[in-house]
Amino acid sequence: MASLDPRINPYRTDIAAEKLRLVVVASAYSAGQLLTLKKGRAALRKTPAINTEQVSELRYGDAFTSYELKDGWHWGQCERDGYVGYVAADGFTPDAQTPTHRIKKLTSFLFPDASIKSPPLDTLTFFSAVEIVKKGEKFCELKGGGFVHAHHLAPITEWRERDIVFTAGRMLGAPYLWGGNTSLGLDCSGLVQLALEAAGIACPRDSDMQAESLGKLVVDHSTLHRGDLVFFSGHVGIMADQNALLHANAFHGCAVVEPLADVVARGSKIICARRLFG
Repeated sequence: MASLDPRINPYRTDIAAEKLRLVVVASAYSAGQLLTLKKGRAALRKTPAINTEQVSELRYGDAFTSYELKDGWHWGQCERDGYVGYVAADGFTPDAQTPTHRIKKLTSFLFPDASIKSPPLDTLTFFSAVEIVKKGEKFCELKGGGFVHAHHLAPITEWRERDIVFTAGRMLGAPYLWGGNTSLGLDCSGLVQLALEAAGIACPRDSDMQAESLGKLVVDHSTLHRGDLVFFSGHVGIMADQNALLHANAFHGCAVVEPLADVVARGSKIICARRLFG
């Protein structure tokens, strides 16, 4: 059991996913229930309490497998990246979603009807997945209710932002949020994950996982170029060019571009660098 990373393997001593029955020992096993988040965002927490650490975030349309529902909290796994944690039970539906479009703007509003004058029901963030049941010239109706501006949507099968530096650059100025991975607030690995997901590249949630699994190692750091990922102890950024790093960080409190040399000068030692392209 100790060899399995609990961040991406749903097990505790008292309960575990049925799929891990032959791998881990637990008092009970659960087949889980697949749910869909139908609100703008939801914090995935380390423990089932509102005032505890946020470890990740779910976005509208994310599928989540709940292995336990107790005292208003689901414990389970986000299907998008496999991350495990606790999330408040409100805002989910058991109805399966077949996403047809994604939000292509940094933010969009979910309206109760097809009118910009209506008070918004919620805020949706970049790359959230939605299922359209009725297309209109100005608004599209979503499964489960609500309308989104038609120009804020792009077909899920056709649209990708292939340039990860461009996508990450769209987040410049977004506030730093521990465990965040939306355009309203994100941390270093959340920024990388969001940019790669938008490019169609599967990306794990945390920086150590990213350092182990993404791209190929760049041995000579003097050859870093645009799009390379640079890893520090507990931190990651994307090279905006051969000299500058684009990263969400607590020092500035937001996503910025700055000389890589400045980051190193503050005491951040480069652990490794990974090349995704070329």
